[in-house]
This record gives sequence, C-alpha cells and structure tokens, in this order.
Amino acid sequence: MESLPEESHGTSESLTSPSAPGRLQRVTDETRGLAEDLTAWVELKARHTQMEIEETVELKLNRAVVGVIVAIVGALAALFLLVTLAIGAGWLLGHPFWGFLVVTAVLFIVAGTVRALQPTLVRIRAERMGIDAPPPREEASST
Repeated sequence: MESLPEESHGTSESLTSPSAPGRLQRVTDETRGLAEDLTAWVELKARHTQMEIEETVELKLNRAVVGVIVAIVGALAALFLLVTLAIGAGWLLGHPFWGFLVVTAVLFIVAGTVRALQPTLVRIRAERMGIDAPPPREEASST
C-alpha cells in the first residue's frame, strides 16, 4: 500500500511572516471582500431607507388627495344645503329673496363671531418639532 505524500504547508516562519506571498494575498483578498460586502450593505441600507421614505410620501399624498376630494364634495354639499335652507326660509317668509337674505345674515354673524373670538383651531406640538413653544399670544385690548 502506498502512502500519500504529506503536503508541506511551509515552515512556521512562513505562517507568521507578513511578507509571505500566500498569506498576504489571502489577507488582501479577505480585506477586499470585506470592503465589497460593506459597500453592498451600505447601498442596500440606503435603498431601504429610500424605499421607506417613498412609501411614507406616497401614503401622505394619498391621504391628502382623499382629504381634498372629501373637502370638495363636502363644500358642494354645504353649498346645496345653504341653498336649500335659503329656499325653505324664503318659502316660509313668502319670497325667496327673504330666505337668501336670512341665510346670508346668519353666515355673516357666524363669520363675525369666529373673527371676534379667534379660536385656536390647530395646535402643533412644539416638543415633537424639537423647538421651544412660543409664549401664548396676548390679546390686544380694544379700549
């Protein structure tokens, strides 16, 4: 039976010597592979972040479009409701003119009341935006 020749992996000097061509080539290849893997990971991470941003923008745009459609349909419905109220009030008062005058007067009263009270309808949380909240607005005295 023939024995297989033992392969020589080199002396212990060649394994520890950084100038050995085989070891240096392996370290170079491993470093290159690591750099390529890191580059690929960074590119994938950037693409993933870009996709998340695109999905968020798409979701917000869809919500905005639905909101605009609802606002337009709601405004038309409110307009028809006001016309119906004006015609109904005019019918009760004997002439359509009086109905439209009453509805217009009520709308002016509502607008004037809102203008006089100036309620805070939208409040954005300053803490969430990372800024200090502005001091509350002082009412101007009309004396």
